[in-house]
Amino acid sequence: MMIDATGDTADPRIALVPPCLGLALSSAVFNLTVLNAHTGSSTPSLEAVTLITVCALAAILIVATISCGRLGKRAVSLTTFLAVHASGITALALTFLDTMGSAPTGLVVMPLEALCCAGSALLGFYWLRKMRGTSSAAVAQVALAALALGELITFALGFGDAVRHGGAFALSFIQFGLVRWSREVGVPSDGHPAVSETYFGTGEHRFSSRGYLAAAALGICLIAIPCGMGATFPAGSSAAFGLAERAAIPIACAGAALLCGRELDRHPDRGGATAIWFGMGVLLCLGMVLLSAGDAARSWGGVACTLAALALRGFVWYLSVAFVSFGARDPYFYTTITWTAMNVLTVAGMGASALIGRIAPGREGLPIAVMATFLIASIYVVLTQLLGDTERAAQPGSAAVDASDPAAETASATDPTTGDESGQAAPADPPLMKIMGVPPETENSLPSATPDVHIATSVIEMGQRFGLTGREIEVLTLYALGHTQARVSEELQLSTNTVHTHIKRIYDKTDLHSRQEILDYISQYGRSV
Repeated sequence: MMIDATGDTADPRIALVPPCLGLALSSAVFNLTVLNAHTGSSTPSLEAVTLITVCALAAILIVATISCGRLGKRAVSLTTFLAVHASGITALALTFLDTMGSAPTGLVVMPLEALCCAGSALLGFYWLRKMRGTSSAAVAQVALAALALGELITFALGFGDAVRHGGAFALSFIQFGLVRWSREVGVPSDGHPAVSETYFGTGEHRFSSRGYLAAAALGICLIAIPCGMGATFPAGSSAAFGLAERAAIPIACAGAALLCGRELDRHPDRGGATAIWFGMGVLLCLGMVLLSAGDAARSWGGVACTLAALALRGFVWYLSVAFVSFGARDPYFYTTITWTAMNVLTVAGMGASALIGRIAPGREGLPIAVMATFLIASIYVVLTQLLGDTERAAQPGSAAVDASDPAAETASATDPTTGDESGQAAPADPPLMKIMGVPPETENSLPSATPDVHIATSVIEMGQRFGLTGREIEVLTLYALGHTQARVSEELQLSTNTVHTHIKRIYDKTDLHSRQEILDYISQYGRSV
């Protein structure tokens, strides 16, 4: 529960609205510029070059975050300011070219579209950064709602080049208002705190969240290729969608968002990763069946593959927030590298489709077989992680033990001869986790479902350092453990206004501005003592 400036209780869901709208607008600008609003009228080779150019621009940000470390608030504000202007001004230039008598050449349009798309992508990264430390159910709902809204906007503005680019211009500058609004309504994670063990909706006894991060990242690499191949089927071409096919895309997205959103409201502990992954697989299978059925069903096969690509985009958003919440690097590093990997491999799929068309012209079953191979490989990677971690959780002395069971606690105690917690050699850290800078599970920055004494002792040290009162230390301890302000008021028998005042004073004394920043400080301070 959050409290507004007047002291009235505010719905914590309001803090999710600006990120949802921001992601929707950035997604719509991407659709309107690079993907030509899903009309299928673009040239696949030109679209691929544009995407590669955008990825090259994104790589600059990746290098900057590696060399400079975490970006400060001024740097984040400056990049957001530049992103809005880069996206908006280039969209305005494209609108001006559309109104001219002669059609502009690809050499003129491509750099402008690439810069417009890069600006909109950077705005999307900003909103994903804003979702850091937010619960898995809230992130999944925001991702699905943003996809649906973005597709509705795309359909509404997808009639004519001038309308598309003019709409992209307006949508880009609306982001300024959303950024200001987000600063007023607060941080999403304050009202919807994440819990590390349940972030992927499987419970702490199912499998390692970090292990699933690695499997999901690799699975994305494998599933992005068939998504790219489906976008340019038959091999080397791009089929145009009619009005019915184009209308089906936002309708399907809206229906999926409503159904999944209702399910997540009923079962918030399940997260959304499994449902989104299952949806991608089903859509790609349906797309391949329709593509192989002949000309009459081919356009609908393209629709199914487009929906699978959109589901992949939503899952990349979800996975980015997971990496941002777990990782030790700057949030822009994770959001940029996952988005770049998805688009590079999508372009690779488009190139593979064109290559197959040249090597084996007329054999349309071959690209479908290749698509199926990559889809099966991606599912195998994820399911192997699920089954493997379930077996590890069932083994005595595994990391996933019940904290309330004394026998389990004894079985997982540190062995003085080996130094690990189970008396066995510690499993090797996934290589991807080292590359991505995700710390070991015990050093996770997200609050745990099992309260950690480390948080309580670190809060006491913070209280001594920043001159917090005894009551403020009590409030901060519960708040850092993931409790909402309403829950803190129940535990300490204080009014919600009093709890809100204590938290505001804590923010002022510590110069921290959100629950996640408090957790970051506790994590860093705890490792240094």
